[in-house]
Amino acid sequence: MIHRMARSALYSFTGIRFVETVEKLVPFLRGWHRFAYEQHFAHLAPWERLFHGVYPDFATAIDHVLPGRAIGYDNPAAALFLGREAAIVPSDYPVLFWLARLLGERAVVFDLGGYLAIGYNSYKRFKIYPAGLRWLVYDVPAVVEAGRRFQVADPDPHVSYTTSLEDAASSDVLLAAGSLQFCERSIAQMLAEVERPPRHLLINKLPVGPRSFVTLQNMGPAVAPYRVFRDIDFTASLEQLGYEQIDRWENAELGCYIPFHPECTLQAFSGYYFRRRPLEDP
Repeated sequence: MIHRMARSALYSFTGIRFVETVEKLVPFLRGWHRFAYEQHFAHLAPWERLFHGVYPDFATAIDHVLPGRAIGYDNPAAALFLGREAAIVPSDYPVLFWLARLLGERAVVFDLGGYLAIGYNSYKRFKIYPAGLRWLVYDVPAVVEAGRRFQVADPDPHVSYTTSLEDAASSDVLLAAGSLQFCERSIAQMLAEVERPPRHLLINKLPVGPRSFVTLQNMGPAVAPYRVFRDIDFTASLEQLGYEQIDRWENAELGCYIPFHPECTLQAFSGYYFRRRPLEDP
């Protein structure tokens, strides 16, 4: 417990500023800090939200993953370690607010990167789902395979899984909660391939800031390329597809600290609701 408390204090934003100040005064400490952090990052570190490096794209980031480490979620260990349900945090409530207003009696939710229906399972306690709801989870093959096994053992008639992006064409609401940063293609690029894109987009837990780059996240069972988005580019790409931003909120409980790159630190993530304009609108 003391170790966890000390680490939490060290990697708080106050702790980060303190460490950076000390290292400027005592330069040799920075070299030791870099070595110690790289050693720690190289090992399994579940739940610590460790980030490392700043890269221009996914391919360059992957080149910096140590040999032998699994990459991303498309492997058995990474497909299971998050579980099927998560604690509700303050930034989930805007999503619940909008879902309660957008879900018609036979609504279809396309949960992009929805893992083991973790959003569906976490939100259902609030009893906002209509009787005819279909919740379609889109994810990588290893996650979808694991989800389908759970469906056999513990079936839920509202939930199904897919690896086909084309299935988004049948949906009313696209939900992406903490998943877009792991996708090499942008959501605008993915939606451009869908014949009839969803009318509503609920995007949550998204790292956006003044610049775009890729880092690496140590998830524990695997290391994943992790994109930070430039805010103005992200919103403009969706506006070009005919979406308008209706709402935005802050994920104050989330942040991103990349050691030795203080200019890339994010103290909070963001959530959005976009609505697609009708075709007849100018």
